[in-house]
Amino acid sequence: MNYTNWTYGISLSAFALEQAVPLRAKYPFLTHLQIKLPPPPLHTRLHLQEKCKALRLEGWELSFHAYPMLNFGESVAPVHTLWTDLGKETLELVSSCGGRFCVFHAGYLQTKPTPANRAKGLNMLTESLEEMLVTCEDLGVGLHLENIYSAMPGSELIRLCDSSADFDYLCNILTSEQFGICFDYGHASIFSDTSAILRQHLPLVRSLHLHENDGQKDVHLPMGATGKRNWQQEFSRLEKEGYQGYVVVENAPEKLDAALGTLAGLIGFPD
Repeated sequence: MNYTNWTYGISLSAFALEQAVPLRAKYPFLTHLQIKLPPPPLHTRLHLQEKCKALRLEGWELSFHAYPMLNFGESVAPVHTLWTDLGKETLELVSSCGGRFCVFHAGYLQTKPTPANRAKGLNMLTESLEEMLVTCEDLGVGLHLENIYSAMPGSELIRLCDSSADFDYLCNILTSEQFGICFDYGHASIFSDTSAILRQHLPLVRSLHLHENDGQKDVHLPMGATGKRNWQQEFSRLEKEGYQGYVVVENAPEKLDAALGTLAGLIGFPD
């Protein structure tokens, strides 16, 4: 099998974890499960600790994807504090469930997309991340910040971490060993190509999300569905440049089999 330094996984909703078993039976190279969390008030209703203990006993290594609407760019101080506290509570949940790391979206600002407004949002994001990374260090849990696609042209919305420049800013400030980047290939191909994030920050990229789209919407199509990306070439380049992190197929359950079939062919499984 090729690319043996990588850890392969799938992403499933916290409400659909039972689907992990048949998928690994068919694709035994899968060892990692990313669990997508619902809004924070629902966390305690899912009995996640018990479910995750069972999954770990079955040999799964776990990570989590935080509720994507957490907004660490919020400029209203009391609301910003609330979002940061929810981020820390999410990390505590991840730790209690035996997760290795948690993927977060950075957040957004509902305002005109000016450089000054973006700088304000990045400052608020940095404050949140610095607090959350203290929690990460206490718990031994990683924080992977995911790239996102830009807002529609002409809209009064700023999405943070939609460009390499935002990651340049953050990577010059955040020094915790628990901080890393989750590079999402699908997000990087909506409206414009932002793959420079991967090229310029590869040493900090700890996890990858694999899926495709039509260049306009985040529809999470299986790998190979559009033919727009040469995955074999991309994998070869990543291996040559020394990538050794997590590779997570991120599709709806009904599309995972098609995506994993493509991935199996790319990595040479079975031999």
